[in-house]
Amino acid sequence: MLADIQNGITCQYSRGGDGTKGVIMVNGERQVDVVVAGHLCLDIIVTVTSPAESATELLAPGRLLLVEPAALSAGGAVGNTGAALRRLGLAVRLVGIVGDDAWGEATASCLHAIGPELTAGLRVARGQGSAYTVVINPPGIDRIFLHYSGPNDAFTTDEISLALLPTCRALHIGYPTLLKPLRADGGTSLATLLAEAQRQNVVTSLDMALFDAQSEASRTDWNVWLARVLPTVDLFVPSLEEAVLMLDPSLHADVKRRVAHDNFSCGVDGAFLSRVADQLLRYGARIVALKLGDQGIYVRTGSSLPASLLTATRDEGGMDGDRWCHREILAPCYVVHVVGTTGSGDCTAAGLLAALLNGLDPIAAVQCATAVGACSVEAADSTSGVRPWGDVRRRLAAGWAQSGVRIPLVGWQHDAATGVWCSPRDGQPNR
Repeated sequence: MLADIQNGITCQYSRGGDGTKGVIMVNGERQVDVVVAGHLCLDIIVTVTSPAESATELLAPGRLLLVEPAALSAGGAVGNTGAALRRLGLAVRLVGIVGDDAWGEATASCLHAIGPELTAGLRVARGQGSAYTVVINPPGIDRIFLHYSGPNDAFTTDEISLALLPTCRALHIGYPTLLKPLRADGGTSLATLLAEAQRQNVVTSLDMALFDAQSEASRTDWNVWLARVLPTVDLFVPSLEEAVLMLDPSLHADVKRRVAHDNFSCGVDGAFLSRVADQLLRYGARIVALKLGDQGIYVRTGSSLPASLLTATRDEGGMDGDRWCHREILAPCYVVHVVGTTGSGDCTAAGLLAALLNGLDPIAAVQCATAVGACSVEAADSTSGVRPWGDVRRRLAAGWAQSGVRIPLVGWQHDAATGVWCSPRDGQPNR
């Protein structure tokens, strides 16, 4: 399969029972919905059955841990968000790098099984080992990640041909925090690429990944980086923790100490969410969506939407821009049996991007985002639980129960019909 990728393949699929829209021709010129580019790896997901009270106890030297069969899936933003969008029924082009080893072969095989066209945009780095992440899922303890970045360390914006821009409705970039060249230049190359995409009325979407506070990535001046990049970003979808770590590392450390091993989002309140989002809007993002883990998703928007967002939904008649202005809402998660949470944030981002491209209003969009994220955790791997778009909408319409929210939302109003929380500033001009 890696030889096929290196040589290039022309493949296509037509609209079918899975809801796929249109026809994609990999080596030809045909419309795709989303180009997803950036970090790609193989996820090796290990679910531990041996009990442990802490990670220290879990990883005690000499201990034999009992585990379930390992699950393999393509991971990173390219593998997670890209595959989720494909499962939702969108036509997707993936741009990423794999090595020419067994892990690269496995990564390509996982993507090919979802859609044979998904491997056509990958580049094989000869003589290099592929990126992989060992995800350790212990019972009752947060996941532990062992990561090798491999050829992702060489990923630059040159991997993304400008010729792709006229062929797509949206460009989603994932994990620049883990891509050395995209952070080393202070965001200049990424901002240049995204600005050109916006000039061609392509929706620009950006997701981040959490980095270790002691790593090389922590030495980047992320406020300078964000101030340069976010004016070219239509949809910014980091987790709350990622955003806070980039904006204020000391504040991030304070919240981490407060929550200990709990969800980071449970150490803040609604006013805290507002302050973080307002700063990101001031830097230039048009829609800020903060993923909150098991607390759902928070969305804050500015005073206007760019032409790219207003025109990208042309197949559905276009988006109502007025309904997206000055919004501040939070959608809780939906009740599911959780099997694995790997990639759930990326799938949530995929759900929100799909909702935008389908021209949904903000309330319906955040419902769909959390619904897709909820579907993803019903399987051990990142995306096999994601259902076609029509199935997600029908499951919501059937009255899917929602979880409660532990984040204090003083003064916010809860809409019992939609389950969405609206802040006192929702619909009011940003101050």
